[in-house]
Amino acid sequence: MRWFVLTATILVLIALLAGGAAFYSYSYVTDPTRLSVEPVEILIQHGDSLPVVANELQQAGVIKRAWPFEWLARYQEKDDKIKAGEYHFEGNVSLIEILDKLVEGSVVTYEVQLREGARLEEYLVLLRNTDKLVNDLSDVTPVNVLERLQLRSTATHGEGLFYPDTYQYRRGESASSVLNQAFDLMNQELSLAWFSQSELVQVDTKYELLIVASMIERESHIQADRERVSGVIHRRLALDMFLQIDPTVIYALGEDFRGRLWRRDLRIDSPYNTYRVKGLPPSPICASSREAIRAAANPAPGKDLFFVSRGDGTSQFSETLEEHNRAVARYIRNR
Repeated sequence: MRWFVLTATILVLIALLAGGAAFYSYSYVTDPTRLSVEPVEILIQHGDSLPVVANELQQAGVIKRAWPFEWLARYQEKDDKIKAGEYHFEGNVSLIEILDKLVEGSVVTYEVQLREGARLEEYLVLLRNTDKLVNDLSDVTPVNVLERLQLRSTATHGEGLFYPDTYQYRRGESASSVLNQAFDLMNQELSLAWFSQSELVQVDTKYELLIVASMIERESHIQADRERVSGVIHRRLALDMFLQIDPTVIYALGEDFRGRLWRRDLRIDSPYNTYRVKGLPPSPICASSREAIRAAANPAPGKDLFFVSRGDGTSQFSETLEEHNRAVARYIRNR
């Protein structure tokens, strides 16, 4: 009887110890108050083994010891599901939360903004120097960008083909991956506008519509005025008139532009000089916003053939040259 009682007591003690150990283990991996992490980023490389990941976490101060994390990952059969990338940790976290974050791939993301109305060369310079992007654009230019990135387009070079927006990326991604996203998004926006175009549109292709949009982008930032500028451009195309768009001349001048146009600038020999060459310039002159693209596809009806900036962001529109000359005298010469 004594042996029976002793054996039962031992079994009870073992059970209590086992239960206590299990409870301690469970609370250790789930209790966030056990781990208080200072803000830190760690980078997990492709191919890193579980011990390597655990040691990285320990050295960074995310976990106190490597072995409980390794045990948890193997116990939950997630040791081969951890995703590579850069991770941010701070505050009170548990081992389970840390493991789940690595398995879900909740990596740190960054943002880069491609500005509306900018030239492609500006995008290339920006992306080459954006922190945490891998620069694979060193030998890429607006002329060869389509070939180098293997992008399908009927254009002869890349000006205006990349949509201005804010793009997210992860550490270690290529700079060209941002341009790929911008190229695809521009095609989407252009297609939407093309298939909803007005009957007043006077161009034959989506690319020509994008050229019109780029001129509108540089002429006005007010949507009502953009649609009227679009109306002027399409009417002048229909009447075989010179477009006389100042930003195309500025584009032709390039680095020679000094902040204002002079009469001699309007005589520059360039296919982008819409004062000397009828029709559209050979390419867009900048990156067009959604609003400019939609204005290009939906020109305002009317009889306006001229416009001039008032100097406050708005434009003065005129139907006749006489009216336009009076507007120029008022808003340009007096200024």
